[in-house]
Amino acid sequence: MKRKCIIAGAVVVAVGFLALYAASPVLAFQGLRSAAEKGDRDKLERLVDFPSVRDSLKSQLTVAMNMRMSADPEMQSNPFAGIALMMIPAMVNTAIDAYVTPDGMANIVKGQKPKAATDPAPPPPPAEKPKMSYGYTDLDTFKVTIDSADSDPMDLIMRRQGFFTWQIKRIDLPADLLKDD
Repeated sequence: MKRKCIIAGAVVVAVGFLALYAASPVLAFQGLRSAAEKGDRDKLERLVDFPSVRDSLKSQLTVAMNMRMSADPEMQSNPFAGIALMMIPAMVNTAIDAYVTPDGMANIVKGQKPKAATDPAPPPPPAEKPKMSYGYTDLDTFKVTIDSADSDPMDLIMRRQGFFTWQIKRIDLPADLLKDD
């Protein structure tokens, strides 16, 4: 009898551990949303790896802008196109550094457009509550898709840091971000 109680207790503990392990990214994202709504900059800084997010956005935008400029017939015949292509990384770096801040990330999580750190006016609230979907892409990676009526959907990529801790490491922008409408 005592042995059955020990086994049952071990099974309950194991099931609880697995449930918490599986639910931990959802709980972490809920914590991120709560921090965004409350304006808790310290918690946002713990839950988002800002240098990693900035690097991922800088590379995505630089590639997208280079491709768009290279495909533009007007730019192909422009003698200053080479200079413009060389300036893209500097412009992208400056813009990303201004927008990817705790306040900017809070706006993204709330479904709003991010605002520059130097912009004192708060962004308008979204027309409707953004739709969110999420799921594991592998055991240590979790993707949250935020689909707002005001902007294209974007993916927040979270990576496991230990057993139950998660951090946003990357934001994947829509593939057609800079395409002509």
